[in-house]
Order: sequence, then C-alpha cells, then structure tokens
Amino acid sequence: MPNTLVHLGIQGFTARTLVPAIDLRLVYLSCVLPDVPWIAQRALHFLAPGVDRIALSLWCGVQGSLLFSVILAASIAVLAIEPRKVFAVLASGALFHLLLDMMQVKWGRGVILFAPFDWQPISLGLVRPEHPLSYVLLAASVLFVVVTWRRIEHGPVFRRSSPARWCAAGTLALVYLLAPALLAPALREANIYDSATLADANARTGKRAWFDRARLRRDETGRPMLEIFTGEVLRVEGLAEDGTDLISTKGVFTGPDTYAIQSYHRHPNGVRLGASAIGVFLVAVLWARTLLAGGWRRER
Repeated sequence: MPNTLVHLGIQGFTARTLVPAIDLRLVYLSCVLPDVPWIAQRALHFLAPGVDRIALSLWCGVQGSLLFSVILAASIAVLAIEPRKVFAVLASGALFHLLLDMMQVKWGRGVILFAPFDWQPISLGLVRPEHPLSYVLLAASVLFVVVTWRRIEHGPVFRRSSPARWCAAGTLALVYLLAPALLAPALREANIYDSATLADANARTGKRAWFDRARLRRDETGRPMLEIFTGEVLRVEGLAEDGTDLISTKGVFTGPDTYAIQSYHRHPNGVRLGASAIGVFLVAVLWARTLLAGGWRRER
C-alpha cells in the first residue's frame, strides 16, 4: 500500500481540487482510518509478543475493510458539529485510501471492499511500492503537506454532545471493536492471508503460501531463514543471492517448516515504514493541536 505521506498528498490534493474549502484535518484523518487496526497490530506485537498473530491479522483484516472503516467514520461523525459533512469526508476518504492501496502489488494481501458479502482481499497489482513513480509521488506529497500546513484551520469540529449522541458513538465504536470476533473465524476458514494453511503445520506440506514483506534472516551457518508475519521462522529453499532483508515471496511448503520460494521481490529497508510513521505522526499532531485549541463546542 502507499505510505501514509503519499496518502496525505494524493488525497489532500484531490480533495482540495474538487472542494477548495474542504477541511484538510478531516481529509488527513480519513487517510489513516483503514490503517488504524494495522497500526494497533504493530503496537500489540511489541506490548504482547505472545499474542496469536494469525488471529490478530484476521481481526485487523476485518477492521481494515471498507465496511468497518465506514463504521469507524460514523462513530466519529456522530459527535461532530456537522455530522453529515464529517461522515461524507471520512467515509469517502477511507474508500479513496483503499482504492489507492488496491493499485499496488501486495502478494498475499489486498483490500477488502465488498464485505460483508465477500471477504476476499483484492489487489490489482499495477505498481510496486518501489516504482520510481512512488518516489515522485512521495516528494510531491511532502511538498503539498508543507505548503498547506499553515493554512489548515483549527476551529471546533466536535460538539459537547448529549448522552444520546455519546451512546450512539459508543455503540458504533463497540461494533467496530468487537464484531470482528464473530467474523474472523469465517476468514480463517476461507484461508484469507493463508491463515488456515499456516495454522496447521502438520498439514501444510505441498500447499502454497504468499508472504508480503517478510524478514529474511540467517541461521548460525549463514543459511537463509524467513520470518513471516506470524512470527514463525521458516527454512528457505530457492533463494541464492544476497540483498535487502525485506522480501515478498510466492512459494510452496515442502515440509512443516520448510518453504520453497518460487518467485520473490526485495524491498528497500525502512523507506515505507519511515514515511508512514512520519505521516501518522503529522496527523496525530494536527488533531492534538485542534483538540487542545478548543476542538469542542457546546451543543445548543
């Protein structure tokens, strides 16, 4: 998926072109809504290293879908001064975010657009994150954010709402947080993210698996090992050359802990993660400043 800075630039520029008076704070917030569960996943990996990572990935897959991004947008918009306007910006921005994500090559991953009717991830695979166009867009996005930053308004967005509004917002938030418990088992059964394959080591021999941005390690003898998103480390066949340690692969299991790579792509270390971290930090700073400066207005 494009890094967060690119999302800010593309979505911010498009929104300002179509609606010059649009509040960039809302546009930028919409840029991170579908990524909220994946950001939380990284934090949980650090804070609770023993968590079931397959279950967590499926949970995040549900929450990162368009359906649940819209639910999250609604829970925020209920408390806004102009709830319809805020919901329209957040929901359309989340959709735009997912459509951009869908353009990139992402083996074994994708965008869940049509839930609850279809939970299969979609990836059109048109461009890799390392394509020169991605770096052009990153530079242009940084320029757009810098140029427009001082002109972003900081007036109130939310109202000091009635108990009924808080109840509605809380109910939607609970649906967002807890409903994945009911839906994630169906995703595992459908082998989304190769989850069923990975969960049963004794039955995985001969089955294919695709991994996006796995970590290449070396054992004490220098033999390549692959650390996948579950935290499991696999012995690797079919990888001869050295290079960066961030790699996407297509392959098949030749044993319970042995993985034969049929094709792979190496990614530069740190570029996407760094740009995303900066983008998320900017959005957090922007909204912290808004709320501390009086982002709430008393309901009449």
